[in-house]
Amino acid sequence: SSKNLVTEVKEMKEIFKSMEAEVDQNVIDLRSGEIERENLLIINENLIAKCIAQDVFYIVTYSTLTTSQFHELSTAYNVAQTRAPLKSQNFQLHDTINKLQKENDCFQAENSKIKQHYKELYDLIKITHATHIEKITSLLNEIETLKTQVKGKMSVIPNENMIPKVSVCNKYAIDVELIPTSCSKHMVGDRSRLRNFMKNFIRTVRFGNNHFGAIMGYGDYVISDNVIFRVYYVEGLGHNLFFVDQFCDSYLEVAFRKHSCFVRDLDGVDLIKSTRGTKLYTIYVEDIMRSYPICLLSKASKNKSWLWHRRLNHLNFGTINDLARKDLVCGLPRLNFKKYHLCSACQLGKSKKYAHKTKTINTIMEVLHTLHMDLCGPMRVRSINGKKYILIIVDDYFRFTWVKFLRNKDETLEVIIKLIKRLQIRLNKTVKNIRTDNGTEFINQHLIQYNESVGISHQKSISRTPQQNSVVER
Repeated sequence: SSKNLVTEVKEMKEIFKSMEAEVDQNVIDLRSGEIERENLLIINENLIAKCIAQDVFYIVTYSTLTTSQFHELSTAYNVAQTRAPLKSQNFQLHDTINKLQKENDCFQAENSKIKQHYKELYDLIKITHATHIEKITSLLNEIETLKTQVKGKMSVIPNENMIPKVSVCNKYAIDVELIPTSCSKHMVGDRSRLRNFMKNFIRTVRFGNNHFGAIMGYGDYVISDNVIFRVYYVEGLGHNLFFVDQFCDSYLEVAFRKHSCFVRDLDGVDLIKSTRGTKLYTIYVEDIMRSYPICLLSKASKNKSWLWHRRLNHLNFGTINDLARKDLVCGLPRLNFKKYHLCSACQLGKSKKYAHKTKTINTIMEVLHTLHMDLCGPMRVRSINGKKYILIIVDDYFRFTWVKFLRNKDETLEVIIKLIKRLQIRLNKTVKNIRTDNGTEFINQHLIQYNESVGISHQKSISRTPQQNSVVER
């Protein structure tokens, strides 16, 4: 029995040893399994990280590709949207071009027709011109023959049929019956009284007694110092005719009464008075020459008008006419002086400068952009230090003023350069422009060289125009 126990105990020990070995093996297997599991987890995490990285790269790449594709699609869509109206405009322009080409073809056809038409007109005008020249030549020949016929008829008129001559040295006549409406010029029969006579056959006139007269020229009719311009000379005329129409054209009033006749101006002044005989209104020249209003009837020549205008110290013509009418100036003829053109001396004497408007808005918005300078002096009284010149410099923006007292003009250049340098350093600004007058203290070679070296623009005002530098001028 003891042996059995011992054997059982041994068996049990061997069993326990085998079990311990199995347990140790199981522990080792568990540890190796845990290690493998940890390795697997690590591998899994690596795989997951790798997969995530690949997914992220794929997503980024895909999104980049999608963005670029979307941009391309958007650009293509915009181009398509823009091209749609352009196509319609292109079609419209093509239609317009086609219409303009058709109109151009029509215009070219019309232009060729017009050219042909004007060519035909030119040929027709040449032919008509030649025909008219022939007609004019024939008419001139007929006029010459009529002249000879008129002269022949005038030579055989008996003297008893002529109107009695009443124009003596001191009286002239107007015949009421011999004032035709078709003729409106003064006529005389005495050529010796006409000055500046122009010999030229003008036409023939018919009088109230059915007699004809030839107008052989015209001139200026002289009565003492008075002149009536453009009076016709009629051969064989037995008296002088003054026509009412011509008086009216000269802004005169003609009044006929039963026993008298008056020629007045617009102010009611009687220029000519006449009395009526049987059928004639007689004008007595001696009585008229004694009265002053005759000067309103005759006009002074152009040279004489301007001569007396200058002699009377450029007096206006209205006053000159008053002096002549009232006989207040010795030697002044009784004529109507007229202003033919504007007197240049009077125009200059009455001219004046226009006012220079001040600026309401300041266009310079920077300090030291423009400096206005002016030199005053020499002053009558010197300062205690013997200084008699004053240099004034004004900033255009702030209107800040610097006043420098100088002994003579030669110090101006040195003071200006020193002041500009000091201001530029202290204010950290650059002077761009200086504006002065044309004085020699500012216009000299040294100041010009300094301005060119530092880039300053020198602005100068026009002579006798201080308004252009009014900021600093007195």
